[in-house]
Amino acid sequence: MAAAWAEGGSYTDPLCDVSGDAQLAAVISGAREQYAGYAFRGTGSVDGHHHIVRFSWELVWRPTARRRLPGRT
Repeated sequence: MAAAWAEGGSYTDPLCDVSGDAQLAAVISGAREQYAGYAFRGTGSVDGHHHIVRFSWELVWRPTARRRLPGRT
């Protein structure tokens, strides 16, 4: 995570608003537990402006790679 995450960076979506490595790691861990067997896959391009980035993702079932839920952050 350190290679892609700025120290003190924040992450916000409709369900959470966290900052720092520990809080982001907790959100990722919770999502992996809640959606065991699924993978988060990026879709489309990443939009960036100054210090803000926006991206889209989808949740796919690992054995088949079938789409389950679209998402946007």
